[in-house]
Amino acid sequence: TKQENTISVEEYLRYKNSLRNRLFANFPILTVQGQGSAKIAFSVAADGKLTNRRFVTQSGNKSLDDAMYNMLMRVPVFSTPPSGFEGREIVMQMDFNNGHYSFAFVN
Repeated sequence: TKQENTISVEEYLRYKNSLRNRLFANFPILTVQGQGSAKIAFSVAADGKLTNRRFVTQSGNKSLDDAMYNMLMRVPVFSTPPSGFEGREIVMQMDFNNGHYSFAFVN
């Protein structure tokens, strides 16, 4: 019988959360001023490389958009994803309002 590539919910969430933490550790928060909301998307290849990195929506706030772009470029590779995870598109949103922020998965 053919074995499917499946991933447990716990393993999926653990991987996504560690990926979010790695990305946010590379977010230059002190360079962002004002407010805005930006959304990014990317996929993770089987070797952990972040592919198809792009903006879904830009905020119109240059400091936030630049920070999001720099964060994505500073993490070209992450750890090898669990079987069943690779290739999935991940969408994340950063909401920033004068120093208050949230950085969360949209999907």
